[in-house]
Amino acid sequence: MASQHGKSGLVRRVGAAIAESKSFPVGASISTLWALLVLSRIDRGMAQVHQPGGPSYGIAALSGRLFHGWSEVHVGKILDAWTAVEGLHEEVSAWRFWYATVDLMLVASYVGVLWWLLQRFRSRDSVLSGAVFRLWLPFALIVVEIIEDALQLWPNLHKWAHYALWGATRAKWMIIAVLVVLILVNVIESITEWSKEPGQVPRVMKAVGRLGIQLAAVTAFAVLMLAPINDQPHDMLRRAVEGGVWAWGASVAAVILLGGVLYYSDSFGTSRQRWTGAPPWIMLIIGLILAALSLRLSQPRLMAPAVLFLAIWTIGALAGWPWAYEQVHKSHAVTPGQESAFELENRPAPEKGHWNRTNGTRDVDARLVYQIRCWLAVTPLVVTALSVGAAETDPAFFGMETYAHRVALGTSLVVAVLTSAVTAHFVQRTAKEEGSPNQAPGPKGLRYIVQLLPLLGVGALYGLGLDDVPQLLGGGLGVFAVWLAALVVALTLLQRGANSLKTPRGLQALGIQRIPVVMLLAVWVLLASLMDSQGPYQIRTGEKPKSMPTRADAGDEFTAWAGTCVTRGKPRPLVMVSASGGGIRAAYWTAIVLDRLAPPNPALGKCGPNQTLFVASGTSGGALGLVGYTTRSGMKYEKDWPWQQFGGDYVAPTVAAMFEDLPKAFIMDGTFDRAQALEDSWARSNTKLNDTFSWGPHSPETRPELILNGTTTKGCRVTISPFKIGGAEAADCTHSSAIPDSPGDLDAMNLLCGRSIKWKTAALLSARFTYISPSGALPGCHDTAKVRVVDGGYADNNGAQSLVDLYTKELRPEILSYNTQHPDSCITPIYVHVANGYQATTPTVLGPRTDEVLAPLSTAGAVRDQLPKVALQRARAALSSDLGCPSKAAQRQRFFVIQPSEHPGVHAPLGWTLSHAARSDLDRQLSAIACEHPWKSPDHQKWSELTQWLGTKPAC
Repeated sequence: MASQHGKSGLVRRVGAAIAESKSFPVGASISTLWALLVLSRIDRGMAQVHQPGGPSYGIAALSGRLFHGWSEVHVGKILDAWTAVEGLHEEVSAWRFWYATVDLMLVASYVGVLWWLLQRFRSRDSVLSGAVFRLWLPFALIVVEIIEDALQLWPNLHKWAHYALWGATRAKWMIIAVLVVLILVNVIESITEWSKEPGQVPRVMKAVGRLGIQLAAVTAFAVLMLAPINDQPHDMLRRAVEGGVWAWGASVAAVILLGGVLYYSDSFGTSRQRWTGAPPWIMLIIGLILAALSLRLSQPRLMAPAVLFLAIWTIGALAGWPWAYEQVHKSHAVTPGQESAFELENRPAPEKGHWNRTNGTRDVDARLVYQIRCWLAVTPLVVTALSVGAAETDPAFFGMETYAHRVALGTSLVVAVLTSAVTAHFVQRTAKEEGSPNQAPGPKGLRYIVQLLPLLGVGALYGLGLDDVPQLLGGGLGVFAVWLAALVVALTLLQRGANSLKTPRGLQALGIQRIPVVMLLAVWVLLASLMDSQGPYQIRTGEKPKSMPTRADAGDEFTAWAGTCVTRGKPRPLVMVSASGGGIRAAYWTAIVLDRLAPPNPALGKCGPNQTLFVASGTSGGALGLVGYTTRSGMKYEKDWPWQQFGGDYVAPTVAAMFEDLPKAFIMDGTFDRAQALEDSWARSNTKLNDTFSWGPHSPETRPELILNGTTTKGCRVTISPFKIGGAEAADCTHSSAIPDSPGDLDAMNLLCGRSIKWKTAALLSARFTYISPSGALPGCHDTAKVRVVDGGYADNNGAQSLVDLYTKELRPEILSYNTQHPDSCITPIYVHVANGYQATTPTVLGPRTDEVLAPLSTAGAVRDQLPKVALQRARAALSSDLGCPSKAAQRQRFFVIQPSEHPGVHAPLGWTLSHAARSDLDRQLSAIACEHPWKSPDHQKWSELTQWLGTKPAC
């Protein structure tokens, strides 16, 4: 009996110790979040295990939808879908096992959090405490979860097991709902009681306000790394892991440096004295001088700060403030009772418990500020670890080379949990200590060094160039962390300097007690963008020529091609290619598809498979891939050229250039911006991109002729091509005096007044995706408003509209005429669309009714999504017309779409860098299409027919 009492007493003591600890709930919460991220990835991968055309199911589908009956769950069909895929039976069993393992860890974590909360509120005087705070509820939840996971792992779920699984899932969610509701009730009660204590809410608000810049920066970092908006940050992390010790170590060091800057940076000084000698009319003088300079130098962005200064001065004057500040010398000591509200708020932070004797309110709590600093210091590292967990799940479980990714996956959990738990313990221990530092502790020299390092890193980027320094910082993640740290340092220094000045009377009249630097800068940028109709981002061009260049004529190009490549008595295909946008994923996919479909073959002379590609049209990343395929023709052919051209890290130099680009939003109008940094990084991988893009006919070796598609900010399409397809009037593409070959299109050469551009600039005109790269201004022929061009995907993400218009107006009449005159040598047009989005191979269903409230927004989005598909339908319809050719070959299929399909594993992201894991996935996708290995692709039959047309030998 004594032994039992001793054991129960030990259990109670351990429980009490855990309940008093902050490390346990914080670590359990982080592990819960990590497990949720990993489970969602595994479940998504399992949902992609199915036969083409068959239904797909995730593991959660075994239990059915929560509010549906058990009869609607077809377990047999789910298991059949997972086991029907050839070669994946053992992998599916392993994935189910690991899903159950991670799910048990999830259960242990979130049950631990719930149990800790129950223990914390158990002693509260609540009407619910006697009825609800029973600790058997969390343990019952664990038992139910174990039963659910065991049944999900069962190889063949019989009918009784099916009922048990359905019931266990509902019981689990019922228990969770009860616990969450009861805990929320007590949390709300606690917050209400806490807020009623005098000075508590102002104390927290002052502490948060003091670290507003740091909190905004860490929030931006967390949203970028964890929000499911785009998979580019996750693939950037995979690339860092694959880059070895230096790349990964440099990235982690940059993240730690960001944490150090968030910890040490401070926009509030320790001195109470502020410089107050400037009279208010100084603001009037400064505003007038800036306005005069703006007009004299033709710099409209200088007018924005002028308007700000004049507006603040005018508000102060109209509010009835004196026309001169009270002269207060630096040596004048401010005695208690004479301090302004601003001075009372921002005086040196006292210890916790110190009350301001003047107004009876609590000053900024130094202890609370210090605790927030500690959490700011570790948050970037914890967020990065969680993001690594989400990023490495796919390659660790579904990839080919899994060792490094599995190590990174396990390490991410350890780092996230230990870092957060140790920080919670340290903060809890510090809260119990007597005294608290007014500023971040540590040697003053260390504080200065930590804040100086990111500025030195940014200086190195521009002093040593954007070629190698971004890679020394670990790639995109390292550059972004250093860039964000430098921005925090710059803003805090500006705010600190502003705090040493007396708040202008105009701001005081608005109830603002200190100069809000960040807000004023934001207003400055907004006003500058509204006042500057031209903008600073002009593309790089040559000088304006005396006469317009000679353009290529589609009819002449066709005649020359037919005279060289068509053999009498043999049918000949003429291939047109369109490539959709999608960043570097689209570029690499387009390049490997065309390289495998139509590789150069010197043995076939001037009319090999690559010469069969007559014209190609692309948008965004697809346009870049077409440019890479065309410019590689003059280079020494290498098998791995697509990766050599598109395997670089193009995110890092673009992010690095943003710090130089940032001042242009205020006053500068320089010649370099982040868009030019992006195109220069492309040219470092392919030096041919530095050559001049020709507006006239290209040599036969550089076929296909290209049409690169952009979009103006007024909604018109822009074509960069040797062919004149679009109109010449920039004001309105729909009201041209002469209808162009492609309605709604503008011709870039006419907009540029014949100026020359380089290949890299031509490609970027189609790939300026805001905000990664800014809109590009095209210098016009006269003093008119510049046409601004953005990504071509806004108007036509497939690049099909301009190509179909060219074929309909120019090529089809030529082909029909030729076939009529040479019936024994039929020229057959073939259309190939290279799409890079992962196509779903499950049956298409209509889906539920759209909610009436959301119907306008959802319909507008659906219409925009349908436009590219309609353009492809137009292409298919255009090819169905009569060719005037009696050959049976003309009756065969002539429209092909080559596209990757959903499959378990890493999906290449939309962005400007690819990891080796993402590259490997695209390579395997093409292998599946061309060779039905390592899985069967729904596009294999299309590929076989297409290669028969072109005479390409299979390379399987």
